[in-house]
Amino acid sequence: MALAVRPVGAEIAPPLKALPAPQAEARAPDPDGKVHRDQDRLIRAEVTVAPARVRPGRAVRVQVVLRLDPKKQAHWNNEAEPLRLWVDPPEGWQTSERLLQAPAVREAVSGEDRVLDFEIQAPEQAQGKLRISAYALYHVCDDKGGQCRFLRLDVPIELTVER
Repeated sequence: MALAVRPVGAEIAPPLKALPAPQAEARAPDPDGKVHRDQDRLIRAEVTVAPARVRPGRAVRVQVVLRLDPKKQAHWNNEAEPLRLWVDPPEGWQTSERLLQAPAVREAVSGEDRVLDFEIQAPEQAQGKLRISAYALYHVCDDKGGQCRFLRLDVPIELTVER
């Protein structure tokens, strides 16, 4: 089958042999959920887990693509702090990173997709379907009115543990 796009990043990365030791303890950027939610859905999240099923004690790669909804006419505001993704794994699960940050962009405004990826490892006793909580924080501007806002988008990550 011919591929429409060349695979990159998480699509071709081999799984980590072991998750890295946590560096400094990352702190949730919005622990109380006070940042306004993106109710206008200016940004869409697409989550891919590879492989689609994880075995107990093993890791999978998770890729989160955040893209502007073309119907909403908005753009990224790159003059503020970069997009961040906070991953809150359940008890016993480990991640390669809990707080991810998108690379900085030189232009003041842009419209590209933002891609973040990480690995998550299931505990030995894991089983069944699981939803992992994550959220993205970003600065986005509305093209129509020019209003720029700091928003939060909840990004559920669904996994299936298979024995």
